[in-house]
Amino acid sequence: MVPDTRMNTMFSQELSSLPWTVHAVGDISRVPGGVRGRYRASVPGCVHTDLMDAGLIPDPAIGDGELHVQWVSWTDWAYECEFAVDSSVLGHQEIDLVFECLDTVATVELNGVEVGRAASEFIPHRFSVAGVLRTGTNRLSVRFTSPLRHVHAEAARLGTRPVNGDWDPYVFIRKCASGFQWDWGPRAATCGITGGVRLEGWSGARIERVVPVVRHNGGSAWSVDLSVCVELSGLGEGERRWVYACMPELGAESSVEVVRSGAATQVWASLRCEVSDPGLWWPRGAGPQRVYRLVVQLRVEAMDGPGAIVVAEQNCRVGFRSIRLDDAGGRFSLVVNGRPVQCKGANWIPEGLWARDRTWERVSRRLGQLVDANMNMVRVWGGGRYEPGWFYDLCDEMGIMVWQDFMFACACYPEEEPIWSLVEAEARHQVGRLARHPAVVMWCGGNETNWAFESWGFREKLRPGQTWGKAYWEDVLPRVVREVNSTVPYWVNSPWSGSGGVHPNDAGRGDHHTWEVARPADYRGYTPPFVAEFGWQGPSDGATLAEAGVSAKGGEIVPAELVRRQRGPGGMERWLFGPMRGMFAEAGSFGKWLSQAQELQARYVAAYIEWLRVQPDRCSGILVWQFNDAWPGLSWSLIDSAGREKPVYFAVQRAFAPRLLTSQPLEGSWGVYAINETGERWKGTAVVRRLGARGGELAVARVEIDALPGTVKRVAAVTTLVGEPSEEERITVDLE
Repeated sequence: MVPDTRMNTMFSQELSSLPWTVHAVGDISRVPGGVRGRYRASVPGCVHTDLMDAGLIPDPAIGDGELHVQWVSWTDWAYECEFAVDSSVLGHQEIDLVFECLDTVATVELNGVEVGRAASEFIPHRFSVAGVLRTGTNRLSVRFTSPLRHVHAEAARLGTRPVNGDWDPYVFIRKCASGFQWDWGPRAATCGITGGVRLEGWSGARIERVVPVVRHNGGSAWSVDLSVCVELSGLGEGERRWVYACMPELGAESSVEVVRSGAATQVWASLRCEVSDPGLWWPRGAGPQRVYRLVVQLRVEAMDGPGAIVVAEQNCRVGFRSIRLDDAGGRFSLVVNGRPVQCKGANWIPEGLWARDRTWERVSRRLGQLVDANMNMVRVWGGGRYEPGWFYDLCDEMGIMVWQDFMFACACYPEEEPIWSLVEAEARHQVGRLARHPAVVMWCGGNETNWAFESWGFREKLRPGQTWGKAYWEDVLPRVVREVNSTVPYWVNSPWSGSGGVHPNDAGRGDHHTWEVARPADYRGYTPPFVAEFGWQGPSDGATLAEAGVSAKGGEIVPAELVRRQRGPGGMERWLFGPMRGMFAEAGSFGKWLSQAQELQARYVAAYIEWLRVQPDRCSGILVWQFNDAWPGLSWSLIDSAGREKPVYFAVQRAFAPRLLTSQPLEGSWGVYAINETGERWKGTAVVRRLGARGGELAVARVEIDALPGTVKRVAAVTTLVGEPSEEERITVDLE
């Protein structure tokens, strides 16, 4: 018999753009009287922006608005909408309600019937609504539990675990940690439907997931090894199902029959597309970024019919590249397509505070700024969230390597259920989702968790026998990476020395976070194999601060509101007041102080980059903390929350330039060095200046440059040219 093509065709109905409402539910004792109504909501979105749009709460980024919205995170909220469906929809064997992202602990009801629950921001959710959905009007409700009430209740149930700062116990929820406050952002733990929502109807079978893994099989032989998860419903009499894959540009194809085992509702099909000598994907600056179209189809064939029909199809792009992490003997070097690559980049935090801040337009501009700063790597940091697919598409296209953290940061994490199962489900989803992206070159277990356990007093705060997350980073996560995509290296944590017997942040092994310095000269005491974090704090652009209502009042030099936004350990004295006293004359106005503080940040960050770049044989990677920002104030960012480039951005752009002149105390004395990462010989004239501690030219000289491609060359001795600089003086080197 010929299959019923209608019954094998997927139906989809978008629900995101419907008129949604939000209102407080449950214990509303913290809710102000004027906010106890029902208000218009945006999906995707979150409760904070919905309340701001309704004029019910201030923007936490403006003035002291953060102080007046804390009750929002202690409240349960319900999102509701109504929608209609045609009777034909009910003819499908399966009908699912699909949420791309729920933030976070939620109960979903359709027509008063509970159809599912969610407890993780980091996985999509699919709930069956067959038998509950009805013709005509349907009412959908998503009730979110307060994130603060949830984490405090779980901490009481499972036993508290230490976290960084005085922040709420974010380790008890699989949600973006930095929303509970961080040293660069406010306390604004939110909730809401932060991804798309849709109904899907299907019959027979559908493609649930496609995981393509690119393998180099030696010489010119490559393959794309596909694992395709097929979800099954009914099986028509006399029908056979096939998964077919092809890469049209390369002439490769493969197919395999889907064989059901017993009453299984999911079947994993494995097949391989073999390719000879494809164009390779290279990081920016090392070669072109070639990607190829991959088509995967689910076909149904009637044994006595005219041929197969396509019932589902997924398209994506993959790139051919091999990745290896060389960590032998304490080294930390990424080898791409057999060639070691110098990594120059920055750490990425969630862009902005809200879901609507993270648009393609805004994020693509940030990544463009990253490329313009001469960077080739971004680290998606473990206190934030996994980025959407188009973020990694952009990185593929731009040649930006992605160091991808799993979402753990600066704390001890419980290993009890349900968190254990949520973590494994998250890992399997995210590793499979990102397997197709050539830009993703490394998975890392998380940020500063092992270091915190060893050195921040966390070990001592745990009760005997309490779990703290070690099994995640050393068992669950590496096992999932091996099983799902073993071609991408895994690193236990950042920082990590490569061995449990050596301190996690040992400066001589693995990757290092350089946060020990108090002045630029101190950086020269650290030349690790790879620097995954370092930086210096500085204020947002003056216009950005003014837009946020941060301005000097009543004769203030530094606005009180700016000081209130200081979240860094050690405060204003550690990051700004102390270093500025030794570098600048006393500022007489906020404008002058602001420019000095920004110059301080620029000088510190550029100093370390230049020190590391003249020693590529000792240090293979430099990642600045941090690239982007969440709100106006004080942070380590190069780009502020309004997208304005701070002076440190331009200092980093220069320090990461393919051709760089710098002066460093190496080989027994101060020397002038020329770094030439280009493919052409570099000839020119350098101007060397010795400057006083607070400006003023003390000596000047010129010297000829002649540096071969791909070299770091000592051009001259500084003492011979301009004399020996004192500790307070500076040497600058520029092209004439």
